[in-house]
Amino acid sequence: MSPVARKHSLVAVGAGRCTVKLVDVRSGSASHQLKGHKASVLSVQWSSRHEFLLASGGLDKKVILWDVRKSKGELMMLDQHRDRQAGSSRCDKTAHNHTINSIHFTPDGLHLVTYGTDHQLHLWDTSFGDLLPVNYGVVENTVKKALQMEVVADCSPALLFVPSNSTIRLYDLFKGEQLTTLSGHYYNVNCCVSHPDSQFLFSGGKDHNLLVWTPHVERDQQDGASSSPKTPAGSAAVTADAWSSDEET
Repeated sequence: MSPVARKHSLVAVGAGRCTVKLVDVRSGSASHQLKGHKASVLSVQWSSRHEFLLASGGLDKKVILWDVRKSKGELMMLDQHRDRQAGSSRCDKTAHNHTINSIHFTPDGLHLVTYGTDHQLHLWDTSFGDLLPVNYGVVENTVKKALQMEVVADCSPALLFVPSNSTIRLYDLFKGEQLTTLSGHYYNVNCCVSHPDSQFLFSGGKDHNLLVWTPHVERDQQDGASSSPKTPAGSAAVTADAWSSDEET
């Protein structure tokens, strides 16, 4: 799992263990450890809103929010059943029904997306820990290692890119509607990330390929008609920009 750097020079590393280590990149020494998970941590990410807020998820089905300034560290444990079982113990709190192998803060830090091998995506309010009523349907996820999702929020609708076996599924982040499926990899997709200054999306997979995806809009110039999306082969028509791999051109 790749550590995530912050401007305070700390990186958070799960390294497949039950603890999260905070390492000073300048000295290489571990400042302290965050203990709370009961099984290996697979995914960690710093908040994009609060410099000292960190989220982690792993094999124990739990997602923990940490404030690294505090000696205890643990700030909140997300609970998918909180509204249905009042008074649940700390041990009963789970964010998913199986392994959590991907978590991702939205760019404004107000929400957290979590992804598990229970084939579910969950969207959380990070201020109160509420699970929001967004239904993404069943999302195939059979990879029991860390995956990297991507959220692009500077467009309408806000977009969520999710590795799903050998494809990438594109969702409307806040409605849960699947917009299209990006197909191009031959084996499992491990990660996807967008370029901050362009509309490029990069994805890497077990097939050892790195693909570059771009939105492609074909404008209909006849009679002043508005632009309509060009749909990649094998995907359904969408209401947002369609995406295609540069390998197709």
